[in-house]
Amino acid sequence: AKADGDGFYNGAADNAVGVSGLLELARAFGGERKAPARSVVFMSPMSEEQCLLGARHYARNPPWPARGVVANINIDGMNTWGRTRDVRQIGQGHSSLDRDLERAVRAQGRRGLSDANPERGMFYRSDHFEFLRAGVPALYMKAGDDYADHPPGYGQQKVTEYIDRDYHKPSDEVKEGWDLRGAAEDLGVLHAVGWGLANSGAWPRWSRSSEFREAGLRRRSGR
Repeated sequence: AKADGDGFYNGAADNAVGVSGLLELARAFGGERKAPARSVVFMSPMSEEQCLLGARHYARNPPWPARGVVANINIDGMNTWGRTRDVRQIGQGHSSLDRDLERAVRAQGRRGLSDANPERGMFYRSDHFEFLRAGVPALYMKAGDDYADHPPGYGQQKVTEYIDRDYHKPSDEVKEGWDLRGAAEDLGVLHAVGWGLANSGAWPRWSRSSEFREAGLRRRSGR
């Protein structure tokens, strides 16, 4: 399909900006004076839109012993519309990573909230899901809705506009007026969580109510 003569699917928001965020995190980790105590893998799996095939293959065929994988932090898109007073966590209630995220968000003077639109099924449609199924505690954070420099409702308005106009279309291009200050703050949160995990001797604790807990216990025991 072509739009205005351009049939190239640029994927700027979904998900070049997310890959850029991943690379920036990798650069930040690599720029620390001292290497973290635990190994950290930065990866960008393919075929998310084809039933998460890349993440599924990696989670089921890890190049390192599966019982040694501490956690997965997922980036799927980044905030391109400015600073927010909040962030959204997709899929709360599975492990103590919830509290790690909350501490990092509060350190920035912001709030951590749950998924505003669970009916869209984002929890089941992004790469962290295959890690959870394999018994790896996972964290998936999205941009918040309460924009510091815009009126109430602006965040939901921009999400709806993007889905209607640009999602999976050639028009998903870098837009004039993108404001990446919010993305930078969100990356700061993920860096804090990731760096804390990488330098801790502790492991995330599963919630007893999580349907992935048994898979996690089997993985840790090597069964």
